[in-house]
Amino acid sequence: LAKVNSAIKDVAKEVDVPVRIVAPKVDVSDELKALGIVDLITVGHTRFDGSPPNRIHNIGVGMAKFSGKLIMPGETFSFNENLGEVDDTTGYKKELVIKAEGTIPEYGGGLCQVSSTMFRAAVFGGLPIKERSPHKYAVQYYALIGGHGLDATIYPPLKDLKFTNDTPGAILIQSYVDGTQAYFKFYGTPDGRKVAMEGPTVSNRIAAPSKAVMIHDKKLAAGEKKQVEK
Repeated sequence: LAKVNSAIKDVAKEVDVPVRIVAPKVDVSDELKALGIVDLITVGHTRFDGSPPNRIHNIGVGMAKFSGKLIMPGETFSFNENLGEVDDTTGYKKELVIKAEGTIPEYGGGLCQVSSTMFRAAVFGGLPIKERSPHKYAVQYYALIGGHGLDATIYPPLKDLKFTNDTPGAILIQSYVDGTQAYFKFYGTPDGRKVAMEGPTVSNRIAAPSKAVMIHDKKLAAGEKKQVEK
């Protein structure tokens, strides 16, 4: 305040604002401490800038499903089992989903942003991955942080993301969205494990087809065309 007042008096155009950095403290209840939840052990982080409104909505709904979940020592966590039903009754809207017949709107489109964020938390925490599938093709959202190759697609009940808690204690999940950024934070017992990653290395590039691939859709009017992927 003294610097601001001085700047006003001297008609200064800039003011150096002194700051003090205070590290946050993790406040854990005795009940959670007894389960081994004492510190932050890993973070998964993705961005989804440029996503359409329905995709942003679905990501928010999906992220909220996991906050507060507990993974006990030795337990294999299933994304799909903890996600629950995905339809209009559980708060989801229709958005694009990659399927064999093309990229088409379905309830819950965008949930792979949630699973990909959780996958990163598990990978960077050194947790054994038991089941994980990549997308059919590279999706721009998943490369905004860390590059391609750190995505995990889910499609209940066909494709799931599973990993095992092999740490000494239970894991408490905190998940949230901040603007167009998604975070998974796992709290538990640090055991000194370290994770290093090389890459990503992009290979096996496949050129786009020389001609457009046409898919008949009865939902469109006769003669109407809509481009869904490029």
